[in-house]
Amino acid sequence: MSKNEIIPFAIKTIVTEEFATIESNYKEKEEVTLESGFKFGIDKEEHSLAVRFEISFLCEKGPFIILKTSCHFDIEQKAFLRFLDKKSSQYIIPKDFFIHLSALTVGTARGILHAKLDNTKFDQFVLPTMNIAEMIEEDVVFE
Repeated sequence: MSKNEIIPFAIKTIVTEEFATIESNYKEKEEVTLESGFKFGIDKEEHSLAVRFEISFLCEKGPFIILKTSCHFDIEQKAFLRFLDKKSSQYIIPKDFFIHLSALTVGTARGILHAKLDNTKFDQFVLPTMNIAEMIEEDVVFE
């Protein structure tokens, strides 16, 4: 698959897998840190890819906001089959495409977080911008 090849896709589903606020862990005067990460999935029969994004806002005692959300993307069948490396039988997804899908997922998570925290004790917390290109450094390979 060439680097500039167009990959037709659509968002299939959005799932809020986990959301929690733990007020007892939040201390107003403490520094707040963030932990985040991605997990990727594939459904070869459905020609779809998934991006799971996890974010936690933490104080010393532990997380006080937790969000895990995933976006599932249908990939046009011809484009999906071009991911398959016939020699290794691996699906190799270009990193730039997963960066794009991940950016969509983070934006979705930002909206979910805003909706869940609106008019609560934690409504001042917003998911900051992230340089996803620094987080996904190479193509994603599935066996």
